[in-house]
Amino acid sequence: MFPDPRGTRRLAGPRSLFGRVLAALFTIGAIVIGVMFSAVVLVAAVVVGLAVWGWLWWKMRRVLKQMREDPAFQQFREAAGAAPPPASDGRVIEGEVIHEEWKDERKQR
Repeated sequence: MFPDPRGTRRLAGPRSLFGRVLAALFTIGAIVIGVMFSAVVLVAAVVVGLAVWGWLWWKMRRVLKQMREDPAFQQFREAAGAAPPPASDGRVIEGEVIHEEWKDERKQR
């Protein structure tokens, strides 16, 4: 007979009712602690994300205000706004593009 590779002592689990109840309580406790820890991590991630979003929003608001007050941007807006938008008569032109590669026949010879 060959020796047992797992060793002489086997982990057979709790055999008595008290041991089973104790193992169930430890398991439930570990699950509760894991859920609590994950909830804390999730809340921390949301708080950090909201703080970064608020900071970026505040900075973007300030940059947009500076941009509107910039004389060079005002000239650009006036020049872009001077051209009328293209007239639309409701027609839609659809088409298909066929792409072929051009080959120089002189180089093949």
